[in-house]
Amino acid sequence: MIALAPKHKGMYVSLGGCLSSTGKFAREELKRHIELMGVEYYKGNTEIVDKFLQLYCISENEREEAIKENQKVKDYELGLDLENAGLQIANTHLQEENERIRESIERAVSFGWDCGHYGKPCDAREYADGLK
Repeated sequence: MIALAPKHKGMYVSLGGCLSSTGKFAREELKRHIELMGVEYYKGNTEIVDKFLQLYCISENEREEAIKENQKVKDYELGLDLENAGLQIANTHLQEENERIRESIERAVSFGWDCGHYGKPCDAREYADGLK
């Protein structure tokens, strides 16, 4: 996923206008913003790059595409989380059913039942132990 900052609110600056401006203030502000972006980026704040690009109206269409791609990743991860949760629930149900069958066989063994495993007499307790 691409680290994106919240949508910029407030004033925007034209990078082209800033670079072609004869005024010193616009170029100094751009320099200050680039320096700030470098400091913040290397502190681990990767969203600062997106903030800078938004402020100076750079690659707006590409940002919209990145937002869509991020949403696809989130949707995919949510789907995986839901699938894993479903598998965990199914596994729990299988374990509970396995335990119920094992307990039933043990009760039957306590009453002297023989399971006749594969057509041969056997101790049902061995069968129940295999379910553990």
